Amino acid sequence: MKKIIASLLFAVTSVVAISTVAVPAESKEMEMERLHTSQYLAFKSIPANDYLLMFDSTPDAIASGHLALKANCDAEGNGKVNVLLGVAPEMEAISLNNGNIVHELSSPGNMCLYHIDLPPEEDMLVTDVAIGNPLDKKIRFGPTASITIYVQSFGETVGHEEHDKPDHS
Repeated sequence: MKKIIASLLFAVTSVVAISTVAVPAESKEMEMERLHTSQYLAFKSIPANDYLLMFDSTPDAIASGHLALKANCDAEGNGKVNVLLGVAPEMEAISLNNGNIVHELSSPGNMCLYHIDLPPEEDMLVTDVAIGNPLDKKIRFGPTASITIYVQSFGETVGHEEHDKPDHS
């Protein structure tokens, strides 16, 4: 039975729901989009000093949203991974700790639930969301690990520098 459940968890990788409300073209308001994505991370692993890319909205920055991550944690409730946010390749590591833990839905020493606003700071641009492994050894997620990302709205378009584009000459 455990093998069947594990197989089902691996088979279910992502749920995506998108709804769009269009605003008339003559309106100065932007089109409002909402996006929700969830991914099971059960038993997946991240190699030492590596990351898993979870979301990319390039070229549109996230104006308002939320991230919930259930991941392995130590006895003090500190996450063994971190969340990387920003505009790639400029990513900021957000630690998972008592500042963003949901105590009522966490089991320190086992699995903890963390909530992070997107963007976490008012002036921060975020188009990319990743889960990083800051350790020198592989991390393997527990059986109920998952991530949910909800984008309420998108903001400004972020341009990439000319040097980021491949040279096809």
